[in-house]
Amino acid sequence: EITTRLVGSEMCKETGFYGKLLISDSALEDIIKIIGRKLEGVERITSIKVRRRSDNSKGIVISVEVVLYYGVKLFAVTKQFQAKIKEKIEYMTAMKVNNVNVSIRSLAVKK
Repeated sequence: EITTRLVGSEMCKETGFYGKLLISDSALEDIIKIIGRKLEGVERITSIKVRRRSDNSKGIVISVEVVLYYGVKLFAVTKQFQAKIKEKIEYMTAMKVNNVNVSIRSLAVKK
């Protein structure tokens, strides 16, 4: 049986026989940064916030602010970014992601 609870700023997964697994917010941020670097159309990520509820069974909310390249389909890129973040975080951490909010802060011209 696996149970989840919050310990400071880390997610603690009780894995029973094997002990505890702690996943920090910075580990989640690193996953998101890597996804952003690999995604076509994202110039850079300016801010990442992870909100956890005290009852972690209800999941987490991720807010990301990005700078996109001028000329890309903004809606398509942000939808793909949201889907990739949700998919990878849930797959890699076994945490439920309720929402991924992406805000476009500005546009950059490709050189």
